[in-house]
Amino acid sequence: MLSFLVFCVGSVFAGNSNAGHADSVTVKKHRTDAPLVTKSIVSFAPLQLFDNAYGFGVAAEHFLGKANNVSAGILLFATSTNTKGSNYNRTEQMTCVMPEVKFYVSSAVRTIRYALGPQLIAGIGEGRQIEKYGNQQETTRRKSILGAAVNNSINVYPFPHLYYGVDVGLGFSYIYTVGDKELGTQLLIHGGFKIGYRF
Repeated sequence: MLSFLVFCVGSVFAGNSNAGHADSVTVKKHRTDAPLVTKSIVSFAPLQLFDNAYGFGVAAEHFLGKANNVSAGILLFATSTNTKGSNYNRTEQMTCVMPEVKFYVSSAVRTIRYALGPQLIAGIGEGRQIEKYGNQQETTRRKSILGAAVNNSINVYPFPHLYYGVDVGLGFSYIYTVGDKELGTQLLIHGGFKIGYRF
């Protein structure tokens, strides 16, 4: 009888201990996973490549729906380039905006997520060319671009509120104007690196 009572008491305490351990594991898992499901990201793009030029920009992204598999975002950036020829020096600056939609193919709690989606590309800028010889004539030309692309995006979430990602897009222009010339359809390639804050 004494052995039976000892066995029963031990089983009760062991059961309570396992239940407490299970609860702590559940709470710990909940606390770990909860910050990963965020709705918005603001980021800085220290390196942005577009139309044979490079620059920097800022971006914002907001997830839609409960599953966080679709988002709408926008990227605003500026680029500049300086080309030197045998008898000229050419500089060009552009300001571009890229609204986009991303479709994510993996769960919202994954550390690394791939996304694919369409985006519009609109840019306006100005180029200046100075002749090195003769009367050193300076000419200024306006430049405007309107097009669309498909963006491929690798998104990494190493910590609950930290984000960084790499984008590569490929598309075509509907309008590509340089000075008085309309160049029509041109290949558009862009890429960049972003680092940001999730909330």
